[in-house]
Amino acid sequence: MPGFLETISRFLVQAVPSISRGQLRWEFANIAAAVALLSIAFVAIALFLFRRKTRDPTLIYFAIFCALYAVRLLASVRFVRALFHEPDAFWGYVDWDITCTILVPFGLFFYQVGSEFLRKFFRWLLAAQMLFAVFGISAAALGASLARLGIVNDVVVLTTCVVVVLLLLAERWRPGPREQLTREMRVFVAGLVVWFLFIVQANLLGLRILSGHNLEFIGFLVFVGCLGYISAYRIFANEERLLAIGKELEIARRIQSSILPQSVPILAGLELAARYVPMSAVAGDFTTSDFPQGVDVVVMASNLPQYEPALIRLVVGKAFQALVPGGEMHLIGETLHDDRKGPLSAALWGLNEAVQGSTGLAHTESEVKDYLQGAGFTNVAVHPFVPGVLTRTAGRKPG
Repeated sequence: MPGFLETISRFLVQAVPSISRGQLRWEFANIAAAVALLSIAFVAIALFLFRRKTRDPTLIYFAIFCALYAVRLLASVRFVRALFHEPDAFWGYVDWDITCTILVPFGLFFYQVGSEFLRKFFRWLLAAQMLFAVFGISAAALGASLARLGIVNDVVVLTTCVVVVLLLLAERWRPGPREQLTREMRVFVAGLVVWFLFIVQANLLGLRILSGHNLEFIGFLVFVGCLGYISAYRIFANEERLLAIGKELEIARRIQSSILPQSVPILAGLELAARYVPMSAVAGDFTTSDFPQGVDVVVMASNLPQYEPALIRLVVGKAFQALVPGGEMHLIGETLHDDRKGPLSAALWGLNEAVQGSTGLAHTESEVKDYLQGAGFTNVAVHPFVPGVLTRTAGRKPG
């Protein structure tokens, strides 16, 4: 291996004689990192295209992110530039265009793994990054100085880092009910923190506050490793879930088949035929099962008194995350008036839950409104559904 590296080093020195041996080794490290990132990107694209049943959009965002960074690394290597008859200005524009756009797939990946609280704020941050990308590319095309634009980008990137850190802290310390950080989010945050430290170093170099080599790609490789782990974890988790569902369906098919008659009755003058179609879905528990995403309406009907407030808040929060912006939730059930003097049906439901030793209870109209508002719903209102028996509490997801 040392002999091979020595041969490569001599070849590169001859191709670009102005580079010292130390600089050459540094550029070789950049090339190796870029090749590794491109390989990872191609593997992620292949997984996204060929695993249709467990296709996850984070894979394609991850692949684009890695590919853009790899191309930017290669474009910064003088030996790679020497292979093409392009002026330095061309490579400067390539680097700048990628710099402007690379945070977009990163933001989309973050949006997929983040909580609903983070998504609500990150939409604006993502929109701002897209606007900056359009502004930066347009300004460069119109002849603006890349050096000055680079200073603006350094400030924007450092500001983005600060905003993301503040959002993560706000998610952790915000009052009210909140979900624990998932394993994916913990890994993402750990990799992001490492990369951010190297980003700060790179941008301080750009602002000439520090001197030395740009080490950002090292932090990026650590971050890519974390993103790769998250993508793989999501793929295998989806496959595991599909396998579990398939096994449950097979068990259900066998149970159903065992209780069916093995032969049809024989009756004179009649010919009987039978057809058995096993079910293709399994029942779920809405307190533990994942909700489908991107839905327009969620209806929870006639089981309100069976659950305690914490569980109702959990289900309403899951419904909020599942809805598209502008989507609605309708919670139908027996509710008490705020003075708790009726109606009788809701009071009897609460009494039944108490007698049965359940954690369920009768909820008031104001309490149910608070469950929806606490999850983030707006325009929450209570409407009569079956007068004197059921009410319908409705809310809309902002957007």
